[in-house]
Amino acid sequence: MTIAFLGHSYHQRTASSGFMQDILREAYGAMDCFFDDSWAGGIALDVPGIVARGYDHIHIWQMESLAAAVAAAGPSVPVTFYPMLDSARMAKDDFWRRIAGHMRIVCFSRTLHLQMLRRGLESACFEYMPDPASQVPVMDPEPESLFFWQRRRDLGWPEVRRLLPPGFAGRVHLHMHLDPTYGTPEPPPAEEIVRYRITTSTWFEDRAELDALTRSFAGYVAPRLHEGIGMSFLEAMARGQCVIAADNPTMNEYITHGVNGLLFAPREPAPLDLSRMAEIGRRARQGIEAGFERWERDRRGRLLDYIDAPRGADTALLRESSLAMIA
Repeated sequence: MTIAFLGHSYHQRTASSGFMQDILREAYGAMDCFFDDSWAGGIALDVPGIVARGYDHIHIWQMESLAAAVAAAGPSVPVTFYPMLDSARMAKDDFWRRIAGHMRIVCFSRTLHLQMLRRGLESACFEYMPDPASQVPVMDPEPESLFFWQRRRDLGWPEVRRLLPPGFAGRVHLHMHLDPTYGTPEPPPAEEIVRYRITTSTWFEDRAELDALTRSFAGYVAPRLHEGIGMSFLEAMARGQCVIAADNPTMNEYITHGVNGLLFAPREPAPLDLSRMAEIGRRARQGIEAGFERWERDRRGRLLDYIDAPRGADTALLRESSLAMIA
């Protein structure tokens, strides 16, 4: 089987689609990857040209513009689209009508999956989990210590500060590196740097250095108000950190407040009880361990069965069976 994988060029740096590429290579062998750079003023993909090459299957990661272009090209082969909630939630009904019937959808968010079903699209939902063995656990960090990577302007230090309880005596690290096109974050006021024992960083060329720094904190503030999958906070849970996240998908699909993480109202952040972060972090890691076993079964079975099902086949049993997150 010859496969084309289409995606966003920034994901070559973040490797956020890497796990799916690995699954496809493991199952089908060689795969041609094409990455669109038009968002940064670079070259847009020649989608009609890619479709015309005669691949046996086309996979599209996240980009609605690529999904629309593939649908317009009228492919005669199976197409799988992997939308992400953080961007797909902004897509209009007209977009979903244009791609309906041209491709199957794989969702990594229960919320998005249910939206697809309500629109009459063929969608299957999967609960991705990182391998906990790939994450070095936290080791006796300072009890009230928080790591926060600011990636967007709608969630920054002012919002994180509002989550700190009265009398907060811990420390905070701010990794201040916004996603592309979002500019440069504002540094905290000097007096707050002293008051909250704030340390900062901007970028690490070596990912291992960032990982070592991150796991020295008891708490991890999820960096965005909405997520597609949420690799960063899932990896934090796998390390045994207490993830503090906005009460939005996908975070609230994995996190139960006070049990395996802490959730806050995104529009009205308020002080949280941080006294049980170590206990909550341990439960988070245990949950990832159990969830990873489910994900391993699903990715080797139900996911590939869904992708491989012939066009027009009834995939109802593959869309939701064994899904704890749909129960």
